[in-house]
Amino acid sequence: MLRALLIIMSIFLLGGCGSKTAYEDQPEAQEYTLSCLKERYGKDFTIVGDEDYDEYGPLYGDVYTCKAAATDMQEQAANVRVTQNGDLFDNWCLYYFKDEVETEVKESLSDSDKLQLEKVILEAPETDLLWEPDKKEKYLLESGAYVSIVAACPEKLSDQEYAEVIFEFLEPIYKLDVNAEVSVKVGRTYIFFETIQTLGEETTAPFSIEEIEETVHEMIEISPF
Repeated sequence: MLRALLIIMSIFLLGGCGSKTAYEDQPEAQEYTLSCLKERYGKDFTIVGDEDYDEYGPLYGDVYTCKAAATDMQEQAANVRVTQNGDLFDNWCLYYFKDEVETEVKESLSDSDKLQLEKVILEAPETDLLWEPDKKEKYLLESGAYVSIVAACPEKLSDQEYAEVIFEFLEPIYKLDVNAEVSVKVGRTYIFFETIQTLGEETTAPFSIEEIEETVHEMIEISPF
């Protein structure tokens, strides 16, 4: 009985007994990835970089990752991951909502003489789900998408002044219809970095000026710049 069990385990680990894989090497993985993306989104894609092929052995199989873009819109590049058993994960669907979400966020935030908005970018993890273009609220709530916000402050303000500026800057962010990752920097030093959940059951409570000032002080103290 033990011998039979060992034989069965050996067959499984070696990938035998009729096991199926989506690809056997990197060229096949590239071809499979492009065919899956076309089937999922109804358009042609090309691989534009960041390729990697990891061999995890017979138990877990190989994993191919790359950055792929819609052939007719090369600026719409997505992170893609394909497992050897055929599962496709990507985040290209964020382009259904990217322009609209980023515009809404920019319009709700404002610059001042002590803070300038530098970046607003919608980000999202790879997923094996297909999201519908007209379901923005569902996508933002369930996909893990968030908007990355970066702002800059001038140098030589006091910790309290930085805290007051950041406190005011955060007020409209708590009201966004998308989760946010907020970074505020002075030169090369990031003095504030927080994830703010505005959607779902566990939303982020507003930070007090005192909490922000403490964070600012700690970040400046540990900064190598």
